[in-house]
Amino acid sequence: MHLDFLSVSSAEFMADPGGVIVSRVSLGDWFKEKRWFMDKEAEIFTIKIEDAFTMEVGENFSIYGLMALFHLRKRNNSGVGIATKKYFIPTIISTESVEGVAEADVLEAHLLDGIIYISLAEHSSEFQQAFIHSLQLQKSITTRKGNMVSFALRGEGLRGTDMSTLIATTLNVSTSNVLTEVSADRGSFIAKIYKDMRGDAGVAGKQWPPNMEMQRYEALAAAGYTNMPQLQGVSYYSDRATGSSAPLMLMMKKIDNVDEVGGIFVSGLTQLVDGVEELDAHKRSLNLKVTRHVSNLLAATVAEFHHAFLRSDKPGFESIPATDDDIVGWSNAAVYRYEQALQSLAARTRQVSGTTVLQDMVKRLKSLAPFNLFRGLIRLSGCLSKAQVHGDLNSSQGMIASSGEKNCVSLLFDHVARGNEKGAILIAEELVKQVYWTDFEGEPAKDPVNHGYDSRQSLLVDVASVIQGFWYIANIKLYEYLGLNPQEEPAHKEPARKTSLVLSGQIDAEEAGVEQLTTGIVKAINEWLSDVGDSFIEGYLDTAEEKGIEKAILSDWNRDLARTIIHYWIVFRAFHELRYETYARDIGWEGIPAGRILQLTPNIDFPNNGKF
Repeated sequence: MHLDFLSVSSAEFMADPGGVIVSRVSLGDWFKEKRWFMDKEAEIFTIKIEDAFTMEVGENFSIYGLMALFHLRKRNNSGVGIATKKYFIPTIISTESVEGVAEADVLEAHLLDGIIYISLAEHSSEFQQAFIHSLQLQKSITTRKGNMVSFALRGEGLRGTDMSTLIATTLNVSTSNVLTEVSADRGSFIAKIYKDMRGDAGVAGKQWPPNMEMQRYEALAAAGYTNMPQLQGVSYYSDRATGSSAPLMLMMKKIDNVDEVGGIFVSGLTQLVDGVEELDAHKRSLNLKVTRHVSNLLAATVAEFHHAFLRSDKPGFESIPATDDDIVGWSNAAVYRYEQALQSLAARTRQVSGTTVLQDMVKRLKSLAPFNLFRGLIRLSGCLSKAQVHGDLNSSQGMIASSGEKNCVSLLFDHVARGNEKGAILIAEELVKQVYWTDFEGEPAKDPVNHGYDSRQSLLVDVASVIQGFWYIANIKLYEYLGLNPQEEPAHKEPARKTSLVLSGQIDAEEAGVEQLTTGIVKAINEWLSDVGDSFIEGYLDTAEEKGIEKAILSDWNRDLARTIIHYWIVFRAFHELRYETYARDIGWEGIPAGRILQLTPNIDFPNNGKF
């Protein structure tokens, strides 16, 4: 992008590069195009550099860290609101173009006395060298406003790195952060740059939920938890005035993964659904047994990272009783998501013709009034505990590390196809040992919270999120089996919605009128869901008892009540997903979370004070 600053000299520009850059209102749209800018529906009406620091100065370039405050006008179902978002923007200012930076990430500034290139820095070797160098020296850099940026090593992998061997490569992943693969003589690493700095929301008494990911990784590392990538270095921004801190940069060992954890369940269900003629009764039974076993073992690793959080001795990682204010806050968040999603769904039915199923779905959700379920949570007053959680856990956030040339997931179900139970069980157990959980940031910060917000939640939130992920896998597999592709084919959206309502038991397969959708296939998939979900719950609860963390879940331990609470949190998660399916995409998947809400809500009942 070409910018003219013909009245500004190079010296004036370098005195305040960030301020000069953001003086151009037109840059708002340029920033909105970036994958990491999450408020794409908002109007940017001002950008201000809140703070900045110099990370490194080279022969013909300087690397800066800019803290840019975006003032936003956001339209929602209640009208137009004002908010602020602060983003961390690492930048290279240079007299020559920087190798490895995409053209779309470069501003070419024409000044009074020459040309300056302003490049978004994350994927450049220069920036990653500066990051590693700062970690090696464990630098503390004072910012222009007297705040502090600190760098600290968290391992030995980066010591002695030969910078001349370093290669930086973008990881084209859809995320609110920026990930770069960094390879050098000491191995391969992943650099994660946190863009959204959270903090004040620009609304009286409100802030964005803090990003706890780096603190969670550090707590797990301190407790010796092994099912996570090795932490190598961290960088924090500390605000002198408020005493608060925000994560800026993280470096971890790269995991050479062959698949995501979800791939195990997709492969197992695919074999079950597509292999009707190939699998006899014994092999179908073995398929379910192996998948149950994997689910049970994976749940144990989740309970183990909860246990690691609790024994890390980090401030804010101890378990404490959930207050009535906590319970009311969780309930209000659920009601808000429900109302936002319903309004968006209703608007979608008005905007698009031929949405009879979607209209029916809205009516069903309204008549169910599931928000009464969330208000009923207060009946557990005095029973619930809260602690640090992953916050957005699903099977796609577990990576299976490579263990040789063969794909172990494929090998696992090859053994099932041959009826080799012993071999399948052994591989299942080896697979789970190679699982590494990632992305401990929690849900996207879409809604502001009160100042003093505590990020701790019920540990059962993570259990519920994984189980709801199984529900997504089952629905999407059923779509594929029926030849439905609603993401690409608009005509498939309504049949897909109807299919999800069938799977959730809201309408009969025969009534749906979807070709190949039979009672038999629906029953088989629901049996699979019941098997993997129940196995995950029991595996988690068994390990929670073994590790002695029951009191971090319920003040008076009761497994039956814990199961009921898990189903509550599944519905809570489904509301988050229903809202996401309405504001973030329009691919015909609304029936997946909606069906789950309709299926579970009528069957959840809380006893007073947790006593059955």
